[in-house]
Amino acid sequence: MAKDISPNKLNQRDRRRMENIRDRLRSQNVGEDEATRLAIEQVVEESHSGKGGGGHAAGEPQKHVQHGGATRTGTRSGESKRKGTT
Repeated sequence: MAKDISPNKLNQRDRRRMENIRDRLRSQNVGEDEATRLAIEQVVEESHSGKGGGGHAAGEPQKHVQHGGATRTGTRSGESKRKGTT
């Protein structure tokens, strides 16, 4: 997957993350090319920067939150029944 993505195509935030991951891998005695490849794959997988469209792209509708009690009607727990009985 990362074979077609170069570090130049990453945004600045992802590029910094990729460089940090690459440096960490290099300190663990991983080769330069392999460390770069693994770092790019990890950044792309985590940030989805390889995909276009952003948040709610066409074809993926936004999910709405349903709050409990929004459709409740009437009085609270039989309050009107108790008013007449004293």
